[in-house]
Amino acid sequence: MKVLIKFDYENKTYYVYQVGKNIKYGTSDDIYSISATDKNIINEVLNLLKPSKYLINLTPFIFNGKKFDIYLDTKTNFRLFYPIPLEDEIVKLNTIFNDQPFEFNIEFNDKEKEFIRKTINYGKKTVVVFIATTLMVMNLSFFPDIVNKAKLDVYTTHIQEVASINKTVSDDEFLSKINSAIANNNNLSNEEKVFMTSNSFFFLDNKEYIDLNSLVDRLSTIKIEYSPFKNNENIKGQYLRVQNTISIYESSDFETSAFEVLTHEFMHACQQFGYTNYNSFLVETVNSITTSEYYGKDSSYSKYIDYTKSLIEILGGKPFKRYQCYPKEGLIVNELSKIIESPTKAIKLLNDLDNYKSLTSSDDVNNKEEAVILLKEEIYNTIKNYYEAKYHRSMENDLIMLYYLDKELFTDKIKEEYNLDGEYNIIYVKDKCYLNSVLVNSNDNNLLVFIKKQNSNEKPIKIELNESNRLVENKLVK
Repeated sequence: MKVLIKFDYENKTYYVYQVGKNIKYGTSDDIYSISATDKNIINEVLNLLKPSKYLINLTPFIFNGKKFDIYLDTKTNFRLFYPIPLEDEIVKLNTIFNDQPFEFNIEFNDKEKEFIRKTINYGKKTVVVFIATTLMVMNLSFFPDIVNKAKLDVYTTHIQEVASINKTVSDDEFLSKINSAIANNNNLSNEEKVFMTSNSFFFLDNKEYIDLNSLVDRLSTIKIEYSPFKNNENIKGQYLRVQNTISIYESSDFETSAFEVLTHEFMHACQQFGYTNYNSFLVETVNSITTSEYYGKDSSYSKYIDYTKSLIEILGGKPFKRYQCYPKEGLIVNELSKIIESPTKAIKLLNDLDNYKSLTSSDDVNNKEEAVILLKEEIYNTIKNYYEAKYHRSMENDLIMLYYLDKELFTDKIKEEYNLDGEYNIIYVKDKCYLNSVLVNSNDNNLLVFIKKQNSNEKPIKIELNESNRLVENKLVK
């Protein structure tokens, strides 16, 4: 007997398993026979997991020297692969692209190493389904081989605007409700309460995007748990949505916790996820930028945030402030579609970015540079398309965009402007701010870049880039 799918619902575990060539259903009450009611529950869950025929063709990737096309199923958010991977390949590819390890505090036991975790909304409950990683390569009745017959549809998305009910609430009342929820939360220590109420400006600065009632509900019961041990996923902390708990690892208590980790996870706790496809790239990079601008440095996901900052340069900060509080991918899709009228193109870009993060952060990928070479080129060109469609000028004349997307070309342009020869490196950068309104509107909110010649005692060259000199045709000020 091989378990293919299992999930818990209403205090019972449900199973789909294979015996020989036969597919059977069972429950923790009776693995060998099943009632009509339980069979109906399994079939309804399977229908939610079943890929549709509407796929978006994402950018191919290279896995251990082998090129794979990758498709995003617009119904389930599953990634599917072609050519059909070998069994050992599908195990790793599903782990890289289709697992949801951080949303729920559910870890694998030794018998579950070849499963992925998938969340679905069944009725009024969120159900975590364990799926055998080899399942999507089998030609089972409920997982047909759809890749060969796929219809690449122009997928459209509609996201209901976040209607602010806070405009009629005064700032004092707004903050009072938030602070009272924290102060009356018996799960928190006094130190934790002081920490959570210390940055009132974040709440006020994002007042129009915050669902106040939902936030107050979460903050009134949230708790922080500490563990001196490492997490199995090698992460420092996480916010567990269902449990409404911040978990901090490698720390015994509040005093020994890393402030950067606490603030990053607290900002996650202030997000209203709702029922949403989880775009890990967007969620983590926008949250990292938010944490940095409201609390100080956040170095998590630092190798990815330049892509997000390049998108903010195109779309402006407002959609990303909204996204931070209400992280639905469709919010950004809709903004990109105002520039180029193609939701499919926007969905593809955001999911290419998500795939880039998945590949470069996975231990199962041997040669990461080779794996993402096609992705990097496609992402660059797509962002270039949006930039040039909006501003009607060459992106490669914009030094701020080049700094985010192609630092080698950026350095070449600077050297050309300054008549420099020899090898130069970027040694320090003072970032621009995009989400904190006070910092955004300050007089010195410019990108400040210092470059220095290799093996030289010369003083670094300071480049301050702003709206007046970001284009190479405008003279740079030394």
